[in-house]
Amino acid sequence: MNDSREETQQRLIHRLEAFSDIIIGFSLAQLALSLAIPKNGAAGLLAKPEPLVAFAITFILVCGMWWAHHRLFTHYFVPNPVMVVLNFVTLAGVSFAVYSVQLMLHQGHTKIDFAFYEWSLAAVYVLLAVQYFYGWNVRRKLVPAKIAEGGLRAALMLGGVGVAFGAVAWVTVRYGMHVHGLQYIGYVIIAYAIALRLFFRFRRAPDADRPAP
Repeated sequence: MNDSREETQQRLIHRLEAFSDIIIGFSLAQLALSLAIPKNGAAGLLAKPEPLVAFAITFILVCGMWWAHHRLFTHYFVPNPVMVVLNFVTLAGVSFAVYSVQLMLHQGHTKIDFAFYEWSLAAVYVLLAVQYFYGWNVRRKLVPAKIAEGGLRAALMLGGVGVAFGAVAWVTVRYGMHVHGLQYIGYVIIAYAIALRLFFRFRRAPDADRPAP
């Protein structure tokens, strides 16, 4: 009975992962197709590079989402109804983030269009963080300590990125922001990632120095 249940759960995980790969892959393809061709071709893109900047930033972010999703399913995903629903909502967020690039770049765009892009990214990262934290909480005693720590660190990292995008969305609504302004959030994310890595390194140090029983 337990073997049958385990096989059913593994099959569900594989199906969900395959479906998720299709959605994320299609979103990346849609991202490229969303770029409008200027009247004067490549020269127009070079003269006004905002679409290329938005494309590059979004492509990197979606690839990062795929990597986080892959690691989630490798070690931390728990196949219960709540996690399945959260996974589907996360995929919807990825698709909407790609769609919102068109909102952000269409002629006559407003700061609300930029905010929609940032809100969608914030939602995806926060949802991934919730799934990591739940998976870590359930599986931390069932997996090696290094993998368990990686789940907690990923949850904190993704949650921090989500909060950062949420804060940028608030700033955009309040004061306005252009595409080039998004590069600054990259600096914040890198600084946060370094601080988080150092925190976990120093957190392990006392345990490493402790004599074995």
